[in-house]
Amino acid sequence: MKLLHKLSPLGHFLISLLFIGCGVALITFAALQLWHRVQPWHGLALNERLHTVLDSLAVLTVAVAALELG
Repeated sequence: MKLLHKLSPLGHFLISLLFIGCGVALITFAALQLWHRVQPWHGLALNERLHTVLDSLAVLTVAVAALELG
């Protein structure tokens, strides 16, 4: 039981690092998705561009939640 209490902070630290890593990965994914799909020469319709912006905002919302948990 004492060993479990000693390992608990290490477990929390590792989980926190995982949340931070996931948050950074999600931010990167959302930025790349937005960058590639909203380019003016990409030839998408306005509603498709708007849908991409909203998708990126949704991913960024999840990333912020992951970073807050980290």
